[in-house]
Amino acid sequence: MVLYRIHADNRSSVSNPQMARFFLEKAALAGELCAQRRLGALILRSATTVHESEQGIHWLHQAARRQDALAAQLLGSLVLPVAGSDTEADAAIDAVRREDPWLACRLRTARDFGLTKLEAMSVDIVAGVRPWGLVVGPNPSIAQAKLAAPRAIPALRPQVFENLRRSVAFLEQSRQDGSPIEGDRRKRTHRLRYCLERSGIDESLFFAKVRSTVLNSLRQGPKWAFHAQQPLRMALAA
Repeated sequence: MVLYRIHADNRSSVSNPQMARFFLEKAALAGELCAQRRLGALILRSATTVHESEQGIHWLHQAARRQDALAAQLLGSLVLPVAGSDTEADAAIDAVRREDPWLACRLRTARDFGLTKLEAMSVDIVAGVRPWGLVVGPNPSIAQAKLAAPRAIPALRPQVFENLRRSVAFLEQSRQDGSPIEGDRRKRTHRLRYCLERSGIDESLFFAKVRSTVLNSLRQGPKWAFHAQQPLRMALAA
């Protein structure tokens, strides 16, 4: 970290951004908490691809799991809010699970990760799982490139990881057993409408409702950084 600070100081005669990044990565790999948070924030700030976003989230997750509040705050800025209480949502998911356990997995994942309805009905949960959360997309059935672009989303609580693990285990076992498949996105959406209407459940418990511009800002590091200026500044300064 000392070598990083020396080379990162643009007032220094040995200022060298490439060397600064090299030493920061070495410090992060060695387990330095500040380096993990700072590296994650820097990668995420400039990310233009989902792969870069995944790298940034990985390092922030490493710091957050060690109780770094600033890293956790940055991760939280990547998750869209959903309405209602967890207790109400849990009861609704239990009711849906008795009728359609596959749909219940999607609703659980949507609630935990703040997915839009389109994302929730399209995501491949098994393929999207990561050690730090979930990747949604890309969605080949969506014509608009911005709406179809992939999105990396962190898990903010240990319970979210446990819920995701259970959903993945169920879906994988269903495929191995030759259980009835869910069908395409249109079929899932029709099934969703039927189940929610039959049970009198409000879909706002599970799906984030945001404009496409807001959703797109979570996919592009510079746009996300503009909206997360204050926590990002704090994370880089500490």
